[in-house]
Amino acid sequence: MLLALPAAAHGDGLGGSIGVATDDAYRGVSYSNDQLSPRGEFHGVLGPWFAGVSAEEIRRGLNRGAGAEVIAYIGYQLPITDGWSVQATMRHYDYPGNLFRAQYNYDELELSVGWQQRVVVSAIASPDTYSHDYLGNFGNGRAFAYEVAARQPLPAGLSALAGLGYYDLRHEIGIGYFYGSVGLERRWRSWAVDLRYVDTDGTAKQHFEDDARSRLVLSVFWTF
Repeated sequence: MLLALPAAAHGDGLGGSIGVATDDAYRGVSYSNDQLSPRGEFHGVLGPWFAGVSAEEIRRGLNRGAGAEVIAYIGYQLPITDGWSVQATMRHYDYPGNLFRAQYNYDELELSVGWQQRVVVSAIASPDTYSHDYLGNFGNGRAFAYEVAARQPLPAGLSALAGLGYYDLRHEIGIGYFYGSVGLERRWRSWAVDLRYVDTDGTAKQHFEDDARSRLVLSVFWTF
């Protein structure tokens, strides 16, 4: 999951996407061991309310075998004025079939302020996130993330994308770290192609080693 603008209301109804990414970079750190990550998402919108579920392949755990991450979410978007809106989203992350499912499952609440789906600033809090690093630190507890994401439409159906975030895992592994991405998106009819450069700071690289290295991530989606 890359830094992105919230996929809130595009009009009442049902929709979704099916696609694949060359990596699953969650807040700058690979959850798929540098391997392909198929994914799909389905959502519904009714007025200011939206809800949905997504699933993607990850490789998390001792054996790094392929598994699934399933995210169920529900949210509410309230327009303010002149293109501004506020949004609240509740997410539950689940890892069916994973040996450590009870440990990995967690919840998040995200509050965000956006302008015309071009700039979004978010604060995210979780009461029960589990994390471990490659230095022997691990734990379960409160976690916080702060993000800003931007999209600038360009000619020929292109959009420039950029994002910056900070992930506070002090209650789990004693650190926080910065992550970010820049890239381009091309939409054509029902297809979307997204290429981003993803990176983290030195603290993340020290604690997560190769999983936090800089990388290019290519995603291809069919939307409906």
